[in-house]
Amino acid sequence: MKRWAIIGALLATASAQAQSPDETAIRGIEAQQEASWNAHDIVAWTQPYAPDAQFVTAFGLWWKSHDEIQRKMGWAYTNLFAQSRIHADQIEVTSVTPDVATVHIAWTLDGAKGPDGGDVGTVHLIQSQTLRKAGGQWQIVSAQDTAVISQLPTAAQPVAAAPPAPPAKPKHCFLARANGDCVIEKK
Repeated sequence: MKRWAIIGALLATASAQAQSPDETAIRGIEAQQEASWNAHDIVAWTQPYAPDAQFVTAFGLWWKSHDEIQRKMGWAYTNLFAQSRIHADQIEVTSVTPDVATVHIAWTLDGAKGPDGGDVGTVHLIQSQTLRKAGGQWQIVSAQDTAVISQLPTAAQPVAAAPPAPPAKPKHCFLARANGDCVIEKK
């Protein structure tokens, strides 16, 4: 039994050592994002965003600077996310160059309110980020949220065919019913 515990500890240590210092720093940013969101601290949450950062929300809003992200997310914190909690379920870091990385984070959000003030329930999001290293520090330069909608069809569940279009009305028909039957003919 002790042998398996030692092997497990060695594997865990090897896995932690496999992370580069850059990946560790980037994962630290994501942990800080989660903690500051849950503390409802907009200044801390936007701290990793570069001055020229861009953010596309899950609703398609496009914000084009650190200041705009902070201002508009500050409004959302006050009005929609005041009681919310977020948790990073999965984080994938990919190094593109020594100074550029992409990160994909699967988030679970609870306690958000809709525009009508009602609880929207549990929301799952995937956020895609591009980070760059400037002055030895990683900054988020681009982020995009995508809402995960599990009701969408998959390859195993093909999309139902659209209903057939009504037949075109005959060229000599002035007014036709939806089924294509001519009501008034042209003379």
